[in-house]
Amino acid sequence: MKITYKKSDRSIDNSYFIDFPEPGENQLLLGLSHINNNDYPTALTCFEKAATYDNQQALVLAASVYYFGLTNKRDLKKALAYYTRAVAVWENPLAQYMVGIMYYDGDIVDQDQTRAIEWMMLSAEGGWSDAQAWLGSNYLRTSKDLAQKWYRMAWQNKSQYTSTDHLYCILSNDSIYLQLDKTNVDYLAQCQNVLEMGSFHSPSRFAAACCHTTDKQEKNKLNSVFWYSITESGNFYHHFLVYLGTIYFIGVADFKKDHETAIVCFQQAAVSGDAKAQYCLATCYEKTNKQESFQWFTQAKDNGNVDALFKVAEAYCHGRGAPISYKESIQHFERYLQQKTIYHQGSVHNLIGQMYANGGYGLKQNYVIALKHFKISVDQYRYKKGFTNLGLMYAKGYGVERDEKRAYEYYKKGAERKCGVSKVLLEIMEKNL
Repeated sequence: MKITYKKSDRSIDNSYFIDFPEPGENQLLLGLSHINNNDYPTALTCFEKAATYDNQQALVLAASVYYFGLTNKRDLKKALAYYTRAVAVWENPLAQYMVGIMYYDGDIVDQDQTRAIEWMMLSAEGGWSDAQAWLGSNYLRTSKDLAQKWYRMAWQNKSQYTSTDHLYCILSNDSIYLQLDKTNVDYLAQCQNVLEMGSFHSPSRFAAACCHTTDKQEKNKLNSVFWYSITESGNFYHHFLVYLGTIYFIGVADFKKDHETAIVCFQQAAVSGDAKAQYCLATCYEKTNKQESFQWFTQAKDNGNVDALFKVAEAYCHGRGAPISYKESIQHFERYLQQKTIYHQGSVHNLIGQMYANGGYGLKQNYVIALKHFKISVDQYRYKKGFTNLGLMYAKGYGVERDEKRAYEYYKKGAERKCGVSKVLLEIMEKNL
């Protein structure tokens, strides 16, 4: 991560200063140079010196360092003072947004949702797209029309600030930029839960994480998230793109179903590394372009999306957009089963059992392992196709002594769960009795 300063012939990397800088600009520049050296206490001192000249960027940065605890200690009283000064002098929209957040959370001030919305309105009308998206999220349950209005406005604003070179404008200032390397970008893509803590309705949770993390490497990563959150590409951007894409995909209220627009929304967030957007985009292509779908599922999986992990495993099992590879499929399914919150355990064990029963595609046939997984799918998850396959194993004597009576019982249980194959096999057995 690096902060770059682009203004006239000045930069953080040289010591040449123009004769008539803006008030406080020299100290602002020094503060940013200390940020690049990961020296937040000294940077804060510089920002506060620049803030005595009412330098707009310095006021907001000093406030944010105090609010997010980037020097390992939060001071909400000072944060509020600097934010309100930035509002009084400059009507700074990010400062208005953060004051609104403080009223929403009840940090230092009394919790007051009405006042929070008033501050958010000021910020949104001033063009801060995170405030616009916040309002969209706030009205989501009470007024679909207002939610859609603010989400649309935020999307239009955010779309102007997408970056392909990982250079992001900070504080809507055309002089200060955040430059992220691939490591930072990969981390941002994999920490949507952290970004959500830093956005939506409660950045204070993210601030607490910044303040209390003792691991140096983790601290540096969280600092990158903070800087990204105050750029015009940060915070709500990916969330409301995924939201808009979803309502265009299914059609909600006055949003008519429009798959092309849905894909545009998902694509914009997906190329920035958002795992949920990548998953949604892959889903859009599932029927029309299996290879494209597989590529996006793979990216979503690599960025931590658990559902995409299941889809990639399934693709290798059935050859959907990728060559069939039972070995690869089972490796991915086993990783999936290790995750905490999953919903397809019965299906996964059944598919693993099928692959071991069939063999081939890089996997040695093994009826014993197949039988084990079929039993898990049935005994633990009552999965209907598991009953069918377990019945087949007993009917054919694969990995177990042949037992038509037990096969019949399993087919019957599968049929009771409306498995079509079980129903057919059950009818055949009954005719032959």
